[in-house]
Amino acid sequence: ILIRDVAYGQLPKGRRMELHMRFADWVGALATEEFIEIVAWHLEQACGLSREVARSPIEPPIQRAADALAKAASRAERRESLREAHRYYTRALDLLDDEHADLRVTLRVQRADMSMQLGELKEATDELLEVAEQAAELGRTEVEAEALLLLGDIDQRQGRPTDAHRRLLRAEELAGSTDDARLRTRAAFVMNSFVVDYL
Repeated sequence: ILIRDVAYGQLPKGRRMELHMRFADWVGALATEEFIEIVAWHLEQACGLSREVARSPIEPPIQRAADALAKAASRAERRESLREAHRYYTRALDLLDDEHADLRVTLRVQRADMSMQLGELKEATDELLEVAEQAAELGRTEVEAEALLLLGDIDQRQGRPTDAHRRLLRAEELAGSTDDARLRTRAAFVMNSFVVDYL
């Protein structure tokens, strides 16, 4: 391990960046989701190194790294490792700047969902309120609808049926204007469940 660390430390950062990307390409070519965390880590390292060199020899793989981290988060979520999924979403967001506003709002609503499932309702609410506003500004109707569905769920949990009803109605309206059949079905289901409980 010591020899490895010394050898790695002697490589110029630009060269390290290239090697991380080449390794990520090689592992990614194996075409299996089993290694997505490894691919994500190496792409993330390449992005980090690109910030430390005056002139990056290659374009940092910011989009690829964020996508890989989001896939790793989704995989962790399916294993019900919600805290791990939250960390992956955060790491992906840490790579993105304002040029990636569309991807940022998508990942933020997913991270807020993890916060909510972990019981961190204030953190989730604060993030979802910002996401709903930003999604509306970006014209990302489906993301705004997702954010409002989650906010409505939080309102129900915290005993605010009027706020929940208002947000869920708006979410259902927004979802109905999209081509996303899954979102429309989910919005209708959540709204119907709420009405039954509310009545």
